Amino acid sequence: MSHVRDLSVYEIVQMIEGQLVRGDSHKRISNIALPAEANEGDVCVIMGNKPLFIECSAGAVVCTDKIADHYHKAGAVIVVQEPAKALHQLLKHFAGAQSGAVQTGIHPSAMIADGVQIGEAVSVGAHSVIETGSVIGNRTLVGAQVTIGKHVRIGTDCVLMDGVRIRDHTVIGDRCVIKPNAVIGSDGFGFQMLNGRWEHTPHLGNVVLGNDVFVGACTTIDRAKIGSTVIEDGVKIDNLVQIAHNVRIGARTVIAAQTGVAGSTVIGKDCVVGGQVGFVGHIEVADGVQVQAQSGVISASKPKAKLYGSPAIDYQQFLRAYAIFTKLPDLYRKWQKVLARLEQNKTQ
Repeated sequence: MSHVRDLSVYEIVQMIEGQLVRGDSHKRISNIALPAEANEGDVCVIMGNKPLFIECSAGAVVCTDKIADHYHKAGAVIVVQEPAKALHQLLKHFAGAQSGAVQTGIHPSAMIADGVQIGEAVSVGAHSVIETGSVIGNRTLVGAQVTIGKHVRIGTDCVLMDGVRIRDHTVIGDRCVIKPNAVIGSDGFGFQMLNGRWEHTPHLGNVVLGNDVFVGACTTIDRAKIGSTVIEDGVKIDNLVQIAHNVRIGARTVIAAQTGVAGSTVIGKDCVVGGQVGFVGHIEVADGVQVQAQSGVISASKPKAKLYGSPAIDYQQFLRAYAIFTKLPDLYRKWQKVLARLEQNKTQ
């Protein structure tokens, strides 16, 4: 915490483009905290338009104008239209302040093969390995125990956190962030039945990540059998996601945790995929599609479709069908009564 640069309430207002409706603009704020835990040196952000029924004694509260009057004990109240954006800006500030200056250089225990090209202001952590023919761009940070295979190309201003594995011939663009223990470029799950046994199929392709890609912890992106598995610019992938061989994910698509995408499937640009979604192989999902959590996508979709269920269907259609589904027990009991009356009438 020694590197934290505190802010005045006025500076916070300017940063998040808010409006100070009450309090001292000169008050100093040194941290961001949860509303229930915040004290006079903290700022907290209230999400949504419903007040929290707690005593909040933060130095500054950020909220919408609909609930600003509820926080009388706060040192200052700042009104914004979008609290989520304000929270994002504040977290960026305090995260950068806490991290302080980044130390560059190569740790003595790191193993760098001959022929590796290391750019300016690069950091390579303890016990990391970079194999022959690879290129690391300027200002890229490589954490501890990272393995970078042969002939890998990594762009500028990337962050590879501890334990990341980048296999041979992978290409990574600029400003990418890869979280701990992600594996990029391993062979895909490809087997052929020969003479009564499963034989692994060689995968000779690679993985290509565009610029500004985020890959979560323990996510795996498999290399292509032939050609490339492609993750386009601005894609954000959560933890524990499996991307199979020859998949292509369009620009700016976001994918939540525990999703699996089978081989050779194409997901379009600007899609939003919830957690635990499954995609079968060899289908094409159009641009702008939204898929609700735990859905199973088994066929192609139209642009901007909203899908839900397993197998996934139109979102509104699923809700109507589910509403009927929940009434089935009552309908069944009524049907049983009808059958009983019919039987009774037969015996009379």
